[in-house]
Amino acid sequence: MFLHQSVGQDLEEGCRNNGFSWEYYGNGDKINKGLMGGIFVDVGGIANGDPYEKMRVFTEQILKNKEVVKIGVFKFGYADIDDGNYQKVQEAYKVMVDDLKLQIVGFRMLHVTPPLVYSVETFDGNAARMKVGQWMKTTFATKDVIFDLQA
Repeated sequence: MFLHQSVGQDLEEGCRNNGFSWEYYGNGDKINKGLMGGIFVDVGGIANGDPYEKMRVFTEQILKNKEVVKIGVFKFGYADIDDGNYQKVQEAYKVMVDDLKLQIVGFRMLHVTPPLVYSVETFDGNAARMKVGQWMKTTFATKDVIFDLQA
């Protein structure tokens, strides 16, 4: 299961163009069609900018399907991470991943580094997003797959 917002749709389309199509996952659906992807705003009514609610809904949906789910893919939106929250987001994300792995035997995560934004402004939040991306690569590299969206 892959839950995301905006840029995630681009990733799904890229996978489809390479022969790996995603089925739509909506609120109330069961994972039963192989690769399934959904949008946070559809699944949990969550827009970009609320990373903690995204993690709550992701956990809820994964656990609802724990009998069949093998891999979870989670992607933050660009508005979810900034200089003021990135460390707390990292901590909450690590707890989420660790808890899911404890509750589901053999569960794997595919981590997606947070997207960057193109901006000519002095503050664009990219520095915090890059820190989270590097933290993901350092923290999970020996355990899971990291998709470096930033690269």
